Amino acid sequence: MPAVPALRYKRYCREIVGQTFELQQELDAVDLHQPVDGCPRWSLGDLLRHLGYGHRWATEIVREEAKKPPSDERLRQVQGDDDQDAADLGYWLAQGATGLTTALRAVGKDAKPWSPLPDGGARYWARRYALETLIHRVDVAKTLGRRPDIDADLAADGVDEWLELVTAPTADGANGRRGELRKMVGKGRTIALVATDGPTWTLDLSHRRPTYRPVKTKKAGATIAAPAAELLLVLHRRIPVQHKRVKVSGDKDLVRRFLKGSARS
Repeated sequence: MPAVPALRYKRYCREIVGQTFELQQELDAVDLHQPVDGCPRWSLGDLLRHLGYGHRWATEIVREEAKKPPSDERLRQVQGDDDQDAADLGYWLAQGATGLTTALRAVGKDAKPWSPLPDGGARYWARRYALETLIHRVDVAKTLGRRPDIDADLAADGVDEWLELVTAPTADGANGRRGELRKMVGKGRTIALVATDGPTWTLDLSHRRPTYRPVKTKKAGATIAAPAAELLLVLHRRIPVQHKRVKVSGDKDLVRRFLKGSARS
């Protein structure tokens, strides 16, 4: 249930290339051995290989209009040569992003290749990799000591997608930790997520199946409020909930357990 007007398919396609281009500009003469805070145990080189192989994996699904997912082992086994020139790896990354965007434009938004969500199709992959690329651009910028800019509407869409993924029936597997959220179910357990420069969502943990909706519950058990960009980064564990631009009220233990239990792999 989207909480914000859906961004256009063409916008997602542009963002995949645009976010990759911005990431690529950061890579001039950098050390690929640097550890990435947002991705424990990964080097900067590991992160870039993960993203590049992810683009190529999604391209295969979209281009072939696959009915089942191909192996994703390569995008998870990311160790490689961190002594190589970072600019060369950046060029390879850009090729993958361009290939994915070309495939998405070729099949169109109504194509129905396999996706983890029912009826997700090509639109799922366009959205997923626009936002995946955004988050990893943030990782690269933060690793290099820079502060990335994030468009508020794209960040809000990212919050909405995050909620959709962690509450989806498929989230018990590789897409999230819905099973962990089920352990938190209890009467009156609701969390309002407030983008102070955008929409508000309510995550409802008071029933057997965790759900979310695009409105604020008047008596939410807890509230997390922040600009959309910071709210997105809190949910993806890129900044702590104690960040100066994030305000938590109500049941803070519920918020702590929610963030721990909803961590996505």
